[in-house]
Amino acid sequence: MKPDPLRKEFGLSMQRVRDGFIIAFIGMVFSVPQIRYQSPWVYAKFAGRTGTASEIDQFFIAHLITILSALLIIVLVGDLANRRAELVPFKWPGRKNIRPSVAIGLLFIPASYFLYDHFLIALMPRIFPDKLGYALLFPFSVTFPDELFVRFGFLALFAWMLKRFSGGKLMANIFVAGIFSLFSWYGVTRFLSAPLKTMEILLLLAGTFAENIVAGGIYFKHGFWSSLAFRVAAALKFPVYFMLFF
Repeated sequence: MKPDPLRKEFGLSMQRVRDGFIIAFIGMVFSVPQIRYQSPWVYAKFAGRTGTASEIDQFFIAHLITILSALLIIVLVGDLANRRAELVPFKWPGRKNIRPSVAIGLLFIPASYFLYDHFLIALMPRIFPDKLGYALLFPFSVTFPDELFVRFGFLALFAWMLKRFSGGKLMANIFVAGIFSLFSWYGVTRFLSAPLKTMEILLLLAGTFAENIVAGGIYFKHGFWSSLAFRVAAALKFPVYFMLFF
């Protein structure tokens, strides 16, 4: 018979795996509208040809399985990292702390347009939905999985790793914001037929870095729901752009 402490720890571990799978699955479900909408276009870019309905469906399902696997790993890592970094990400911060996050996010709509979206709309219109249903779902579809991956996972991991250093959270936030700003730049430029100009690259990096820095600061101060509220508010640009340009 297993000793009680070992049995208890085993039970807690299984519970965390179960909870991690549930959170990762929810994140995958939220990602469905974005992946569904962009699958035909992304498949054509990778394959060099227009895919059949069957091929696109297979590509869509494979993408979802990949998202679920990646989220499950990073959520389990994030669960440990948040506890070791003494963060309580899913604690409800209260409406008074949510509202400023939403207000700051709304300010990022015109900021992101003038920084980089004005040329991305012309160069890559397919990243912005031209159907109202998708435009209304995109603010949640592009943010919830991303916040799990970037803030709950990687930011918490680096906050734990740098916990012993003075200003460790700030260093973690700057590092993660920089890394994922580069990922944003790569995610955009890999689908372009012509390279961006130097100033366009700088504006794209500056805008995405600023958004990640603010989201990270909110995550450390008020937790996951506040950083998500900020990101969702900023991502309301999708229905705004739909009404203005499509």
